[in-house]
Amino acid sequence: MDLFLKYIIIAFLASFFASCASKYRFIKPLSVQFDTAPDTLASEQVKIAARYHVLKKAHNRKYARKEKRNKLSLLAIRIENDGQDTLYFPEDFYVMAEKDTLYMLNKVEAYDALHQTRSEENSELLVDEGWGTFFVDLVWVVAIGSKEFKANEHFADELDEFYLLPCFVAPGVSTVGLLALEVKKGTPLRFGLKK
Repeated sequence: MDLFLKYIIIAFLASFFASCASKYRFIKPLSVQFDTAPDTLASEQVKIAARYHVLKKAHNRKYARKEKRNKLSLLAIRIENDGQDTLYFPEDFYVMAEKDTLYMLNKVEAYDALHQTRSEENSELLVDEGWGTFFVDLVWVVAIGSKEFKANEHFADELDEFYLLPCFVAPGVSTVGLLALEVKKGTPLRFGLKK
């Protein structure tokens, strides 16, 4: 009986500490305040504004830490096309930081780099050898895994809805979305149209 009670208590504690996996809070790019001055392109008919720290601002600290660890940034981007031609993002655009052209991650690469994974220090909780260890590990994985899965599902849903690669920007239209770049936060960006 003591052994069974011990496993029940450990299962309860594992589910209690499942809060180690945080829930995902939506960024809502349409409501982001773009505090950087719009970068007017050479044609002067296309304006782009970007906003860093959108994950941190939405209180998604675990995702924001992954940005730093993977040396990339998820930005909110606004593109206003006042020209007469339909533009295709990314084919018609480039993004530069200093003298380097930056790589724009596609949606799958962005998700793979930023989604939550069980932390190594919490993935294994050893209590006893044999079935007891298996039981405790199973409860731990289920408790944390389900919360991580739901958070990652919400993150993937927002990327599906708002990720800019690829998209068309019609004349007279303003498009807002998310874009992941291999750049440190705060680096001055320069957007341009390919000729």
